[in-house]
Amino acid sequence: MSTVKAEVYYSEYGDFSEYQEEVVASDDVTDVETITMYRWYKLNKVIGEYELYTDNFTDDCYETAYSEWSTTPYDNPLVINDLKKQYTYQMIQPVRYIHLYNVHGSYGALRIPELEIYIDGKKTDYTYSCTGCLREFDKYIKNGIYTENNSFIENNGHLIIDLGNEYPINKIQMVMYIYDMGNDTKSYSVGYASDDMILTNNYAYNFSVVKFEDAKRYEHNVEINNSLLNEYVSEKLINNEYVYSYIETTLYRYKEKYCRSYDYVREYYPKYSAYGIDDYSNNDSEKTFYRYRKRNKLELNIH
Repeated sequence: MSTVKAEVYYSEYGDFSEYQEEVVASDDVTDVETITMYRWYKLNKVIGEYELYTDNFTDDCYETAYSEWSTTPYDNPLVINDLKKQYTYQMIQPVRYIHLYNVHGSYGALRIPELEIYIDGKKTDYTYSCTGCLREFDKYIKNGIYTENNSFIENNGHLIIDLGNEYPINKIQMVMYIYDMGNDTKSYSVGYASDDMILTNNYAYNFSVVKFEDAKRYEHNVEINNSLLNEYVSEKLINNEYVYSYIETTLYRYKEKYCRSYDYVREYYPKYSAYGIDDYSNNDSEKTFYRYRKRNKLELNIH
């Protein structure tokens, strides 16, 4: 009976293959090496279209013109807002002239011993022109004497009082003393004017006096109403005697800023690599690659 003995002989390994993704198993004739490779990429900046400015925008920009002023703010964080104050005033009508006309009194004339003008409670001088007045009317009308019968205006006469300057109409007071022994209705019209007549009031009284000291005293003041107010709009805050009231308003306008947007797009290196590539400094995945080499095997049976 004979005995069989096996002897195994191996050749040298050959060259390694190229790395591959396919998994290769190691055995006695296959030598396998693995390596981890990465997918490398770089970021390229891509310029987009003009858009309303937020973030990620270039400095290639332009701004639109401002919108019209509005009382409503434009509630958008992407716009550039501007604001200002505006004041709408109700201004009191200014007056320089007082007209006394359509006069009527007993015995063909309206007798006025004294006529006084007060501005804001302070007595002030005035000049006048008159149609139908006594020649020496000026000598008596402002002398402070009420007990005389030398100053009169003929019926239907017209007295124009010049205050010398304009004043708010509500600051003006005219005080008249009327002396009349007759029984006719005493009447007249009072008009206030700057250049044009702005307000006319008519007055009529029935009385008869005997004594000079009983001359009737009448005060004429003007109460403010809407017809005596002018609207005035300004961007300045005004504080003077002509301001009756005002409303403060905030006005808004806006403009838009447009810039070219940009974004970064990944450009991948065409192959996986175990090492960084010039300009490709980032990676987002990894993978195991395999290479192998082979050798021959010879097995002999010896008796």
